[in-house]
Amino acid sequence: MNNLTTWEAVKKRLDLEESQENEAESLIAVASRRAETYTSRKLSADDHVVILSGTGSRTLQLPQYPILSVTGVWFDTYGVFDTGTELTEYTRDDETGRLFRRSCWVRGFRNIKVSYRAGYEEGSIPEDLEESVIQLVGYWLGSQGISWLDKGNALSGEYQTMYVGVMDLPFQVRNVWDAYREVSV
Repeated sequence: MNNLTTWEAVKKRLDLEESQENEAESLIAVASRRAETYTSRKLSADDHVVILSGTGSRTLQLPQYPILSVTGVWFDTYGVFDTGTELTEYTRDDETGRLFRRSCWVRGFRNIKVSYRAGYEEGSIPEDLEESVIQLVGYWLGSQGISWLDKGNALSGEYQTMYVGVMDLPFQVRNVWDAYREVSV
């Protein structure tokens, strides 16, 4: 897994000292994993091979997105894929992770295999997502570089100033991650 930010970005944003590098890098990795767990998505770029069930519709939703590239799409009635047919007549919406066909994806159980690369690569991570990871690291470090730390009135809801439990997140971070969250229907 690649992290969703770098030591250099965290150091600059939070005005950290070189002596904090090891601790911060460890927290960056934890925060990046936490973001992926919370969103139920693999946010950092990675290669995927998935076997999906044909829906009988023109749209096939890939579980990870944005799509960076598609190596291949295969159809096999029996789901074995050693003699499957490679499909080339489709278009894709990279941002939403959808593949479209003029004709329908053949309905069936685990009859479509897709090999692809998806996620955000270093340098293309959305600013709000990267900033949320930086804020979480700053929160854990108690950094004064995050302007909302220890300020305001928690009871009024103006600021969150306490970390209540293991899976609790500052509301600023949670609000950003909610936008990237995969919702199962």
